[in-house]
Amino acid sequence: AAALPGIRRAALAQRIPLSGSGGGATVAVEFPGLKLPENERRAGLKYNRVSPGYFEAMGTRILRGRGFTESDHARAQRVALISETLERRYFPDGGALDRSLLIEGHETRIAGVVEDARINWNHERPEPFVYLPFAQRSSGDATLIVESDGDPAALAPSVKAAIHESAPG
Repeated sequence: AAALPGIRRAALAQRIPLSGSGGGATVAVEFPGLKLPENERRAGLKYNRVSPGYFEAMGTRILRGRGFTESDHARAQRVALISETLERRYFPDGGALDRSLLIEGHETRIAGVVEDARINWNHERPEPFVYLPFAQRSSGDATLIVESDGDPAALAPSVKAAIHESAPG
């Protein structure tokens, strides 16, 4: 889809913000090496699985570090991006970049910090949030996000055709 004329950006997300598509799903996260109260050493944090280009397509700024790239594949070191609220809560002096988390028991390096985004509705308070790369933790649920130069409805037939061509089943 990204290669089609008139498309500026394309990305995948397990859930898209403000869609009512499960913004309450959580993943188990542990914070090794941090001096935290016992009840905060392990948390169920809200998360999303996204592809490279997601933050750019959604207009979400990466504040520090980097976004996901094609090199964040299944055999690469596990990485995550975290929200600024998560950084403030668990790393109040900053310095979250390159720190390790245990996500679902897997050592995962923090590659970047992104600005807080609205997940369920426009007026919610920001919560700690984790982003995981699709290629490292695949999901059967995916939404294609397309940013176009013109009328998105006019591009829908060519996007559908590209999807059917790449995944006929």
